Amino acid sequence: ISGAGSTSTITISASTSGTGSPILQLSEGSLGFGESQNSLTFLVKNVGTAGTVLDWSIATPTVDWLTLTPMTGSTNAGSGTLVTAVVDRSKFHGSVTTTVTVNSSNNNATLSVSAVNKQASMEVSPEMVNFGAVSTSQTFTIKNVGDEGTSLHWTMSEPTVDWLTASALSGNINAGSSKSITLTIDRTKFTGDVSTNLVVTAGNQNAT
Repeated sequence: ISGAGSTSTITISASTSGTGSPILQLSEGSLGFGESQNSLTFLVKNVGTAGTVLDWSIATPTVDWLTLTPMTGSTNAGSGTLVTAVVDRSKFHGSVTTTVTVNSSNNNATLSVSAVNKQASMEVSPEMVNFGAVSTSQTFTIKNVGDEGTSLHWTMSEPTVDWLTASALSGNINAGSSKSITLTIDRTKFTGDVSTNLVVTAGNQNAT
């Protein structure tokens, strides 16, 4: 703009929605599955400039007991994409933790994941019972050496010989406790040396 003997410059500027940056934010800082939850969710959010799109991806978990769906996505500003986290309790025992990393072109974010899987565990002792030449009664012990608060359900195969009987064939044992089983033989029903096997089962554990 010019006038008599003078010149002035006017600077004109404008902005277009979407010229800012997307910003990655997670709705949760941690996921705790505890002892019973198998599936939880969180949001991948774009809290950046209006009109921007956040392209993100989740780094492959370093543990085999955790799966995440989806692993990638594009999220508009002001929105969130729901991600489902699932744990496979058959693949861990006790307390476990891991860190999930979500990456984007602008910034990254992490999420702590924890779960607890308490399990009963069987211990049988002794694993061999020898009656010798005189004894007619012997005992062995089944113990729950698993996590606190668990209950061990066990079963035992019935003797396949008529000269052997057992005082119990099934039961439940709390963690830290044990059950004594009495085996009795009838020496009038055999001659010479004899042997047989009994199989004790608890979950996916077997003892013979």
